[in-house]
Amino acid sequence: MAILQDQAAVTQARSDLAGATLKAPISGTVGRIDLAVGQASTASTGVVIVGSGAADVTVDVPLADMGMVHAGLAAAVTPAGDVAVVPGTVDNVTLLPASSNATTPSYPAVIVPSPTRSMASGSVVSVAITVGQAADAVRVPVSALSGVQSGSAVVQLLAGTGTKAQAVTVGAVGGGFAQVLTGLQPGDRVVLADTTAPLPTNQTTGLRGLGGGGFAGRGGAAGTGGAGAGGAGRGAATGGTAGG
Repeated sequence: MAILQDQAAVTQARSDLAGATLKAPISGTVGRIDLAVGQASTASTGVVIVGSGAADVTVDVPLADMGMVHAGLAAAVTPAGDVAVVPGTVDNVTLLPASSNATTPSYPAVIVPSPTRSMASGSVVSVAITVGQAADAVRVPVSALSGVQSGSAVVQLLAGTGTKAQAVTVGAVGGGFAQVLTGLQPGDRVVLADTTAPLPTNQTTGLRGLGGGGFAGRGGAAGTGGAGAGGAGRGAATGGTAGG
């Protein structure tokens, strides 16, 4: 009888030893440890292993931008606390919301083929999805546009000693520039907002002031000297929508 009890004790000890040794089912990097010495383990605690390969990033996209986002679009992913951008690709777009109380009803999945260590499971990242781009496009700084609606806008075009309103058709927008499809030619000079002037408040009646004139260069950048007028020029225009 005593021998059987000793054998049972040895079997139990071996089982406890095997259970005390944690073996990861995959190779990778430890991303999170929910266990502490002396703490009782539960079903919700454990060790998160970030394996090699692609990472899935879920991004909330507003309903207004749903028509622009689809599988295959390029994305730039920036992990929290990092400055290096990691390239990714939109893999799919889920049409149903994750929650009935969700304010953004769509959740596209961005696949990052080579994630960094800072992209651990459950971490927060910033994502910019490129939804449109155009090479050798006529572009102006976005501050030159006003009344943007359904792809149309108005710019103040410098003409002699004055200005005139010019209707334009807007294409891709991003990086501080907007592509102009119609209404402007390379070399046209347009009025920009004076970013050094304070924004109007309920105590002021004037709008943000305009600065001086600047000469346009290739790519649509304003001339040196911090002028309030810039020019339309040719350059790459890229549009994007951001999420986090």
